[in-house]
Amino acid sequence: MMRSSLFGFIATAMLFVSSLAAQVTQNDFAARTDAVQPAREALDLAMYGRIRDESFTRSRIMDYAVALFDDIGPRLTGSPNMARANAWTRVVTPKADFEKLSAYFNIDNGGGKLLGVYAEGNTAIVPIFEEWITPLKDLGVTAITLRPSGSSDLDSFEDAGIPSFQFIQDPRDYGTRSVHTNQDTYERLSPEDLKQAAVVEAVFLYNAAMRDQMLPRKVLLQPPPSSLTPVILPIPDTK
Repeated sequence: MMRSSLFGFIATAMLFVSSLAAQVTQNDFAARTDAVQPAREALDLAMYGRIRDESFTRSRIMDYAVALFDDIGPRLTGSPNMARANAWTRVVTPKADFEKLSAYFNIDNGGGKLLGVYAEGNTAIVPIFEEWITPLKDLGVTAITLRPSGSSDLDSFEDAGIPSFQFIQDPRDYGTRSVHTNQDTYERLSPEDLKQAAVVEAVFLYNAAMRDQMLPRKVLLQPPPSSLTPVILPIPDTK
């Protein structure tokens, strides 16, 4: 029940953000993306069909969720279950097609508008991001910093060698009142800030997808060997 509610909440949130983004005119989005992507391409319906087929017929999301949530269970920091989950992940993730994933973009600091992006120590990405934010400066997106954003959802992607980036946000009252509390409710959301964030993220995703090359990667550092004996759980084969 908890997992179903969680996935339902995530799906609802994604639909809400999508509906806000849809309110931005097509001409506004085109003007911001044409500045860095002058060539326009027709919609590739065959590719669109392949993406839908991949997500609906070969997705392993529920397999991974069952293995982590049900088979391993709660994973408190420093607990045996956390060690089991980490060991399981190291076995499973090398099998994934990470080399085909260009980047991961993360929004994790409340509902404030986006002001820039953390480059997470990736020096090669800075000139690319500088070009991308040029048409977004009238929306308040002006900052790029090399320093890491700190602990967040992007850490696992960083550990797997995938270029991962956290957006810099207007903190509003996130750090002083709502973060990880029962005060983090939808009444604190700002429709204007959500619209701005949806546009900025859409532009970043569009530019990343339309590049001829993958975004530059950092050197992947291997984690030190664990002193704990891992218990590896197989992924249930539901196909």
